[in-house]
Amino acid sequence: MKFSVIVPCYNSQDTIREVVETTIAVFGQMGETDYEFVLVNDYSPNTETLYALQRLAGQYPFVKVIDLAKNFGQANAQMAGLNYARGEYVINMDDDLQTHPSNIPLLYGKLCEGYDLVFARYKKKQHNKFRNLLTFMGAKFDEICLERPKDISFTSFWICKKFVRDELIKYKYPYSFMEGLFLRTARNIANVEIEHRARQYGHSGYNLRKLV
Repeated sequence: MKFSVIVPCYNSQDTIREVVETTIAVFGQMGETDYEFVLVNDYSPNTETLYALQRLAGQYPFVKVIDLAKNFGQANAQMAGLNYARGEYVINMDDDLQTHPSNIPLLYGKLCEGYDLVFARYKKKQHNKFRNLLTFMGAKFDEICLERPKDISFTSFWICKKFVRDELIKYKYPYSFMEGLFLRTARNIANVEIEHRARQYGHSGYNLRKLV
């Protein structure tokens, strides 16, 4: 298996088919045919989400569905997906098309330059000012407490090599802090600048409490 695509899903019944099928089209443009999707339903309140995932799995044999028994949050949903990913390269992306699959070749191309882990960096985030402020504060925490390089941004759209995935899944505790786990595992990290698109459907699952 060459590529594993992990997508944490939360009330994504309106977007997940487009996410998967657009990604399939992008792989086709890249000449890639060896891939899988690991769709993780993070206990979506809207039950249509699980049905949408199951329909995709019934249609495409390379789609796996993980249905979590409670809402564990985006980071833990990523970790759940990582435990089922078999690819030589692992991609994590959002379920809302704000991190668009058309950027996968950019991330993969940068990884092929010799990096172990590549994150998308957004030219401008389509979030409100308060959420951007909290993101900035989180980045400063990473710089001070985790010695994150100042020129590296962490986002939820990333690609890594299999050995990074293999190290990440050794973490067996609750409350996965992905930035810390990434920095513990790899230092050969890069960014690729992309557009962060406006949300087409619904709204973010992050309320004030979750953001803080």
